[in-house]
Amino acid sequence: MPRISASSNAAQRERTQRAILTAFGELLYTQGLTDLTMTQVAKTAGVGRTAVYNYFADMGELLVAYALDETERFVTDLEQDLTETDNPIDQLGIYVRAQLEDMSRRHLPPGEAMKTVLAPEDFAKLGAHVASCRVSWWTSWNAP
Repeated sequence: MPRISASSNAAQRERTQRAILTAFGELLYTQGLTDLTMTQVAKTAGVGRTAVYNYFADMGELLVAYALDETERFVTDLEQDLTETDNPIDQLGIYVRAQLEDMSRRHLPPGEAMKTVLAPEDFAKLGAHVASCRVSWWTSWNAP
């Protein structure tokens, strides 16, 4: 049984979930999704396989959670970088640079190609999240 090293159960759950998402990301970009297993994710995260299933029902759900987490972190970092300048041209440069850096790190198939990897309900969740991020981010940066 893994040792609880956090100050509370909630902190331990967050730490375990973060370890699973980090392990999944490492494996996803080194070996791809096709042959990736929950057992490999658990081993890389340093947790039991059942712990992974306590957080994510299957590989599709884990992929969606990973994508949502990465998107949230990308948007948070981008917003922070954009607040450091008021010049719209500099902000555009920051945005373009962030997009290029992010795309160079990620190798997930875009758009319709993702349908071959995800179950229809997981693909719909991911699409809804991407659409809501675009709308909310654009609205917040273009507010008067």
